[in-house]
Amino acid sequence: NRRDAPGGSGDAWPVVGSHVQRGDGLRGVVTKLGYNGQTEVTTKTGYAVTVYRCDLTTTTLSAEEAALCDRSRLTPNEWVQAQLDGAICATYKGREFGNCFATKDGRTQRTFTVESNGDVRCALCDWTAPS
Repeated sequence: NRRDAPGGSGDAWPVVGSHVQRGDGLRGVVTKLGYNGQTEVTTKTGYAVTVYRCDLTTTTLSAEEAALCDRSRLTPNEWVQAQLDGAICATYKGREFGNCFATKDGRTQRTFTVESNGDVRCALCDWTAPS
């Protein structure tokens, strides 16, 4: 179910390693081709998001941007933290809060953190996910 690249020469697209973007500002590198029209894209923060291929367009990332999309630069704990940061979003009174947010006094805080031993902990209530 791959489609041709926009304006392409008929080659199957996307392929792993393609530089892509989605209309909402998501930019990254294709890291895995999925099923049912889905593709995994890794962003500059290391977050891997699954999107529909039909929502992607080809783009050109700078060498620096592309290097930031390389998951091998992250330790396993950093990779898990990136997944938490990218996936968690809560809405309260019309405002969106991601896993990483600014407090009222301007400090940056994370709701869920990955500890050095790999445990995931809630920084707000001091709960640790069971192994």
